[in-house]
Order: sequence, then C-alpha cells, then structure tokens
Amino acid sequence: MKKISVLFVCLGNICRSPAAEAIFISLLEKKGLTDGFIVDSAGTGSWHIGKKADSRMRIAADRRDIDILSRARQITGKDFDEFNYILAMDDSNFRNIQDLKNRTSSTNFASIKKIQDFRSVF
Repeated sequence: MKKISVLFVCLGNICRSPAAEAIFISLLEKKGLTDGFIVDSAGTGSWHIGKKADSRMRIAADRRDIDILSRARQITGKDFDEFNYILAMDDSNFRNIQDLKNRTSSTNFASIKKIQDFRSVF
C-alpha cells in the first residue's frame, strides 16, 4: 500500500507548521494509522533551518502530551514530487508555495491546499 504524504508549511517552520505536523501525527497515532502516512513540515523562508520549534510552541504542545520533534527546513521544488498534499498555514504561505511551484520544473505537482480548507473536518 502506498503511503499518503502530507507536508505542512508556514513561514519559518518553527511554530505553526511543526505544531500542525506533530498534532497530525498524534491524531494518526491515536487511530493506529501512522503506517499509512509520511508527515513532515517546512517553511517558505530559510532563516530557521536546523532549529527546533519555538520553545513556547514546544511547551504548549507538551502540555497536551504532543511532542514536536522536527527541525526547521525550507520547502524545495522536490517536495512537489514527494508529497501528495502540501498544506499552507495562511494565504501568504499559500501564495509563496504557488510561486515556488510555478518556478519548478516538476510535472508531478502535489495538491496544494490551505489548512483553513479543513476547518470543518475537526
């Protein structure tokens, strides 16, 4: 069975997208679905590459028994081929992702959505 891959993207990849990644993984774990998914996060900017999520975000997540383990990275053109879904945390991130998509030579584009598109799911 092919895994479903999801990439959460915000500006710097130290607050919203790593939190969304960790929350999604936690929900998958509770439902016993982790084997069917690949989940990651990235930022549109490069200035936080390699850093842990913001300490305030990690503390808030920890209070909810959610571990944020990822390290910041920047989205690349390769991500459009490797992920089924790329979820932008806001309109600006969505536009930046679309701009990158338009500059890449990839032909197998992921489905790019805004996280707000899923507000009624939960």
